[in-house]
Amino acid sequence: MADIASLLEDHRKALSADFKSTISTLEAKLDRIQATVLSIVPKEGGKKRFSSVAEAKGYIASIRPDAD
Repeated sequence: MADIASLLEDHRKALSADFKSTISTLEAKLDRIQATVLSIVPKEGGKKRFSSVAEAKGYIASIRPDAD
């Protein structure tokens, strides 16, 4: 029984470490996305609000420097 408990504890520790690593990776990706968005959207004295994601994407596409 002790062997099973030890094995389960090892698995719990491994899963916990993997979960923490995944969360850290996601946080880093979100930080990069936020930095990208802030570098694209001009500072217009306030936050622009959109009624839909499609509207926001259209706005960003219209102001991107590399837009056709």
